[in-house]
Amino acid sequence: MEFIARNTTIPVPRVLDFFEVNGQPHLVQEYIEGRILEDVWPKLTVEQRTDAVLQLKGYLDQLRSLPPPEFGRVQAVDGGTLSDGRIDLSRAWGPFGSHEEFGDFSFRGHVKRNLDKYPGAAELYGKVEGRKWKTVFAHGDLGPHNVIWKDGRIVAIIDWEFAGWFPEYWEYTRTFLVTGLFPQDENRCSFWKAFDSVVDRYPDELAIEQLLAANFDGFYL
Repeated sequence: MEFIARNTTIPVPRVLDFFEVNGQPHLVQEYIEGRILEDVWPKLTVEQRTDAVLQLKGYLDQLRSLPPPEFGRVQAVDGGTLSDGRIDLSRAWGPFGSHEEFGDFSFRGHVKRNLDKYPGAAELYGKVEGRKWKTVFAHGDLGPHNVIWKDGRIVAIIDWEFAGWFPEYWEYTRTFLVTGLFPQDENRCSFWKAFDSVVDRYPDELAIEQLLAANFDGFYL
């Protein structure tokens, strides 16, 4: 968050302290007054929802314009390992020397090496084979559950523990996983539709994400 605060105008809580107790890290952050956007989303008008996602897109554009320290590498903000709660927060992974190496990791690589076992996989992977992506900074868990809203504006984006330098499609596909993947959740799905209408879209990469989610129950990388 300190990196974001230094390099963008994205509102984030100030870090007040960091310490460990029995080997467990603890982060003390500034309190931000407001409500979680997910909680107020059902009460917003169409115009207010559009304004909310446009504000969010403006902040994403700032993230995506940050120059990466090493083009092609997938890594945390400090160049180290990454984490993702959809796998196991206690397990770190990476960094990766290239987008290709990252794409061969975990379940993505497993499907890529066993295309015949997953209907439709060969066609989907064929569409992105050899494709080159920019390296951009991504939040990694972006959705209305991590946005604080007050008086018609975003006053903070929180929970940056999954952030890092990733291929440019990463934010888009991961936002789908925490919003649009669950049709029974009307609020998150309507947020996804609004978000999807204003940001850069990556339909081929999203189709692969949907294939992985369908085969591995959403708990994968």
